[in-house]
Parts: sequence; C-alpha cells; structure tokens
Amino acid sequence: MEVARAFGELLKTGWRPRRTIMFGSWGAEEYGLIGSNEWVEEFSKNLDHRAVAYLNVDVAVSGTFVPSFAATPNLYQLTWKASKLVPDPNPAEFEPGQVSTLYDRWLLRRPLPDGNPSVGDLGSGSDFTTFLQAIGISALDFSFQHDRATIKISPYPMYHSVYETYELVKQFYDPDFYFHQAASRVLAEILRDLAESKILPLSCVDYAKKIKGFYQELRDGETGQKMINEGGLSFEFMDASVENLTVAADKFENYLENELDTSDLYAVRAVNDQLMNFERSFIDALGLPGRPNTRHVVFAPSSRDFYSSDKFAG
Repeated sequence: MEVARAFGELLKTGWRPRRTIMFGSWGAEEYGLIGSNEWVEEFSKNLDHRAVAYLNVDVAVSGTFVPSFAATPNLYQLTWKASKLVPDPNPAEFEPGQVSTLYDRWLLRRPLPDGNPSVGDLGSGSDFTTFLQAIGISALDFSFQHDRATIKISPYPMYHSVYETYELVKQFYDPDFYFHQAASRVLAEILRDLAESKILPLSCVDYAKKIKGFYQELRDGETGQKMINEGGLSFEFMDASVENLTVAADKFENYLENELDTSDLYAVRAVNDQLMNFERSFIDALGLPGRPNTRHVVFAPSSRDFYSSDKFAG
C-alpha cells in the first residue's frame, strides 16, 4: 500500500511511467491461491501479450536479520542494483562503516562465492505461482527474515495465529517500521526500473548461467550418473542445448550493449519483446507429467514440498 501511495504522489507531479503499473491485492490465498489464480486465468491472454514481470510480497517482515529474495534469474541484476540504492534500516547492528545499504546487509549475511548475495529459487505457496507457472511471467518474491541458521524455525512463532496483529509488529518485530520502509523502498525501485527503462532490465545471460549450473548438477550428481550408468541414457542433446542457449544469450547481450540503435523504436520494441518472452519459452502447454497446471520446465514446485523449488522437474 505504501508503494502504491508513493507512485500516486509521483503521478501528481506529472511523472508517467513508460509501461503500465498494476497493483493487486489477492483474496483467498490460504485456500489455494484462489484470488490470484482466478485473475490470471481471466486475463491470461492480455498477460501473455503484455506482462513484463510480477513482484510478490506475502509477508514483508517476518524477521529483521536479512532481506530474502527469490526470483527468476533474469531479475538478479535488477534486484542487486535496487538494493544498493536503499539505506540499511539499522546499520547500528554492524561495525561502524561495515553496512550502509540493504545490499551490504544482504551480502554480509547471505554471500555467494561469486561475490553477490544469494537469491533463492521460486517454488510455490504464494501468489507468484500462477503468473510464473501458467503463463511464464518472470517473478520475484521478497521478505525480511530472521536468522534461520540460529533460530531453526521456518515462519515466525505467531504466524497465522490470532496474535498476528499490528501490536505484535509494533512492540516486537519492527517497532519503528524501518524494515517495512526498506521493503517498500527496494520493491518500489525494482518496479520503477522495470516501468521506466527503455530496454527492459532483464538478463538472459544470468538465466543461461543458472540453467547451465542446474544441468551440471543434474548430469554430475547421483541421479544423473544413475541415468547414465544404469539407464543407458545420454546427455548429449541436453548438453548441446545448454551450450546453444549460453552462446545465444551472450550474443544477444553483446547486441544490446554494443550494436542496438536505441533511437530506432522498432528495434527497441523487438528486443523488449524478446526479453519479455524469454521466460515464456520455458512453458510447456501440456504441463508437467501428472501436473497440468505446473508448466515451467526449468522451475517448478517440488512434488514433495509445495513451497520448495525443483529444477527440470519434468
């Protein structure tokens, strides 16, 4: 609501986004994502032709330890960039000068070997599911979380209870609402960039890297080796497909950076359509075996744990 209010204030100054921004508040999420599911089904044609990305906030603040993002890989760069622009809600937690932005907190507490903060994979259990799984709309989910390494529970203790009230948040979780403010700021910046950038800030290269990593884990892991040694299967064609995707993504990125004439509106529209529809290319119209409503062939909810994500689930 705060993000919607802020954009409303921008509109009053004469600002207009390059792309339409829609805000949604879904009903009956706990009964099976009914509100968002029905809405996506009703407007599936328009969404398929026009929707660039979906940003999801289910529980903005369930702790104050670390910002937690889960997203499709083409949104990684955009998320890291936005988090560098948002002041940290409580830098006094750290050594002087150690943390000044949300990105600093995130990197310090959830680092990856490549020097970036960790971004999770999307499973299900929240309203991004149908956008990603039915249509192939790139998606992101965000929440501030507690330290799950030391406090080994998934949700916060009062989750989905009658004690989950404004007073609980005000007295215990976020008394000054600084973490809620930071959540609003980072999501607003991601949304603004998606709506205003002439070339959509979506990275095919990061997506190709993620798929290559998934493939290597599958091929070299226990399941892959069993498929090769006991099932007599070959990964030759999948290996070639992953390599072709990597080469094509690098070539496309080079075109965007060095060759695209951004004054040519038709050329800009063409590449933006390609960037938007890239996610759609991973949608199987028939769905996964036994799961017709789960259609994404790279990311899918685990068949054993609805909240978790599986790779190459088909």
